[in-house]
Amino acid sequence: MPTPHPSHVSDLRSLFDWRCEHSSRATAIVQLRTDGSPIAELTYADLRARVGGLAAELVRITQPGDRVLMLMPAGVSWVVTFWACVVSGRVAVPLAAPRGDRHRSGLDRLRDLVQDAGATVVCAPPDHPLQAAGAAEPGWTWFTVPDEPEPGAWPTLPRPDGNTIAYLQYTSGSTGQPRGVMLTHANVLAQGEVMLQRSGLDEDTRMLCWLPLFHDYGLVSGVLLPFMAGGRCEFYPTLAFLKDPLNWWTTASVRGSTHTCGPHFAYAASVRAMQAQPDWRVDLSALRVASCGAEPIHADTVRDWWRVTAPMGLRPNVFAPAYGMAETVLGLTGHVLTSGEPVRLIPLDAQALLDGRAVLRPEGEAEGDGKGDVDGVRTLVSCGPPGPGAGRWRRG
Repeated sequence: MPTPHPSHVSDLRSLFDWRCEHSSRATAIVQLRTDGSPIAELTYADLRARVGGLAAELVRITQPGDRVLMLMPAGVSWVVTFWACVVSGRVAVPLAAPRGDRHRSGLDRLRDLVQDAGATVVCAPPDHPLQAAGAAEPGWTWFTVPDEPEPGAWPTLPRPDGNTIAYLQYTSGSTGQPRGVMLTHANVLAQGEVMLQRSGLDEDTRMLCWLPLFHDYGLVSGVLLPFMAGGRCEFYPTLAFLKDPLNWWTTASVRGSTHTCGPHFAYAASVRAMQAQPDWRVDLSALRVASCGAEPIHADTVRDWWRVTAPMGLRPNVFAPAYGMAETVLGLTGHVLTSGEPVRLIPLDAQALLDGRAVLRPEGEAEGDGKGDVDGVRTLVSCGPPGPGAGRWRRG
């Protein structure tokens, strides 16, 4: 279990100060190459020093409450920039770098993002393709974040209260146009505590994350939760996973990862890759949690995942489906790992589902393609119960 936070930790700034002091010598973040070897590694003390230096720069060019657009690549500089915004009382706005197409340029899309977020500053790496054009724009300040931000003296900063906005999280846009969700310090701390209890993160955690950090799944699972627990997060290049899903699991084995995360398509792609190479093996026995969310989860993918990973030392209860949304920080429901039981696969009457009723069918697997019905049965994957405080909607 993670070390409990003291009672004075009521915002992310006090959490940052406490964690960096309490775990100062422990490794906080590691940036990996495609072969799994480290490029950069920071302890919590190193992280605090670099965040202080960048926070001082932000204080110099912005005002409290200003919104700061982050166009940073995943890794050390991203994490430093995010925390520098949060602890300095600026509102971080993580976003994917805008890309142009035949209809609109990347700069046009950036203007739209800045206007929608109400940002006054754009933080970007030194080699960003929009740097020259972005720096010449009169509507914002373009701030280049070095690949290795220098440590510096901490500025004098007021303490935020729990209702202060910590960061602006844009929704995925899966059900409509992406919208910016205003998340307060209290929101993040409350939901973080719930997710920590469910996921079993602690000071021995080694989170392996290849997800984009501008997405809520990557930000919370890859940055915030390991930090709250006092563990480490190791950032693996997204493109290396996309090139070959087996790279994900090879790296998890080499690094002794205890936690990792990904959407359904990533596990489905991993299963196909493993099935295509039946003699391929790695040791995944150190893995305690492999969370899955962000997309509908197919029962056949879960069954196949159990089959192909069992010879690699992976226990069935490691696979942990969840459901969430940016409006709830991340998690809304989740598999309770402390039960020690694998996720439930629930066979339901397919026609009854179409009528808005859940009718259990006899126990047994209804094998299929994971998308359709088999013999009138649709097998659903349980994403677990809602967490404390999730609430329920009632009609009438």
